[in-house]
Amino acid sequence: MKLADTKPDLFIEKNGLKDFVLMVDRINNHKRQIKLMKALDGCNLDLVSIENMDPNDKEYFNEFQNE
Repeated sequence: MKLADTKPDLFIEKNGLKDFVLMVDRINNHKRQIKLMKALDGCNLDLVSIENMDPNDKEYFNEFQNE
């Protein structure tokens, strides 16, 4: 099964989110996740983040969490 073939019904039912941006990555300064959050500000879209912290970039992770 491919991700493109899946249906969002279970996710919507469990989380109550329908229109959102999914971000799956490792949180570090090179990926610029904070810029994505700021770019989405005012777009009426939720940002769903499935990520791990880069152990070599804890400072950026803390900044990410504060945003």
